[in-house]
Amino acid sequence: MLTPDFHVNVENAFNAAPALADYLRYLGARGKKITTGAHSMGNIVVTSALWDYEVGMNIVDRHIALDAAVPIEALDGAETKHPEMLHGDWYDHTLHNYIYPEGAMASEWHALFKNRTPVDRRDELTWRDRFNNAYNRYANRNLIIDRWWNFYSSGEEVLNNVEADTHSLFVNGALKGGEYSWGMQEKYKGRGGDISSMPFMASWLYGENGGWRFNKNGGWPSDAFFRPKDTWVTATGNAGERQVFRARPVFHKGPEELELLYDTVTASEGDQGYRVPDAFFTLAGYSSGYSANALLANSVPARTFAAGRNEIDAIKRLPNSVARDRNIDMNTLQ
Repeated sequence: MLTPDFHVNVENAFNAAPALADYLRYLGARGKKITTGAHSMGNIVVTSALWDYEVGMNIVDRHIALDAAVPIEALDGAETKHPEMLHGDWYDHTLHNYIYPEGAMASEWHALFKNRTPVDRRDELTWRDRFNNAYNRYANRNLIIDRWWNFYSSGEEVLNNVEADTHSLFVNGALKGGEYSWGMQEKYKGRGGDISSMPFMASWLYGENGGWRFNKNGGWPSDAFFRPKDTWVTATGNAGERQVFRARPVFHKGPEELELLYDTVTASEGDQGYRVPDAFFTLAGYSSGYSANALLANSVPARTFAAGRNEIDAIKRLPNSVARDRNIDMNTLQ
């Protein structure tokens, strides 16, 4: 179902993937060799079908991605993060300094759960390598990048690479009819309905959970807009980042149904605490109706620009016999 809420549409795109995967396998079982194609957010539907539901290259050996509304990092974990994607309350774009340590951000929270034994799947709550073989857990799957043809537009407006300056973004976006829309929903994710957000953001445009919204119940020194004192956050991060931020994130924790994501305040580095149910990482999600995909859509910001506006370096790193000019700028085609 299409809604005016971008984040719900991303969630719906993930939810549509298994039906497409079933149909592709149905065609494959009848000896069909398939090339898929999708535009904009349709690339999340197709890519999730191919990757999450393991539709192999024996069925689909090529995907044509047109103006893909997918963060580059989801396909290429080696992609450099773009500071322009950081919200100005967390990163000073004038001085080029972090106001809060990167590890305190919702986009990086996953890193606090890496390399735990047993595996803590909260380390998957990131767009980075979402459609790639992160942590070598999916060795039997065919890589998406091996069959991705990136038809991008260097003149694309909706997917245009965002600027650091907020005022410029809003003025240009309004004057040009939605320019920067994709990047802005990531740059301001979670700030909908937040009176501390300037300019004021509509809830249905930017969501109210996680993202760049601050946790107002963290129990730390805050200013009048509930922003934690940066000196406290930095000192805490240096002293015991994993222990404290696993339990009391600096970003907004979301509704009560998501409380299961967070460790107890008393948990120590050596205490594994409780585990998030595996069902949270499946399509159906936990009994509350929430899922990891829903969290990515609504609460975890992307840190890179959109694939549909840029070349993908991972394609350039493929062998020449495979890559063969598969980054194609449609603005240069005659």
